[in-house]
Amino acid sequence: MIAAVELGCFKQEGLNVDLDLVVPVEKGLEAIKDGSLEFLGCSAHLPVGVFAEWHGAKLLCAQAQRMYWFLVMRSDLKPTRGDLTVVKGRRIGAAYWVAMG
Repeated sequence: MIAAVELGCFKQEGLNVDLDLVVPVEKGLEAIKDGSLEFLGCSAHLPVGVFAEWHGAKLLCAQAQRMYWFLVMRSDLKPTRGDLTVVKGRRIGAAYWVAMG
């Protein structure tokens, strides 16, 4: 979103867009809900945390192909890039809203 605004992508389409950096993303979602923001760039699964079953929000487009996800591990487990054996026998958690996205 930042690059699209700075590079003039919206202006090329005839749109006047102001960029506000809102952190954390939950504040941005609440701003969508209360009407103080019109749209928000965020992960596709996050809006259902504020808009149950997507009521009151609409996913317009992807900012990237497919969803991006990172596998994050504790550093004391000594993970190394490309070594997937480090996850063998480990417990993994996932965000609840992934299926909604």
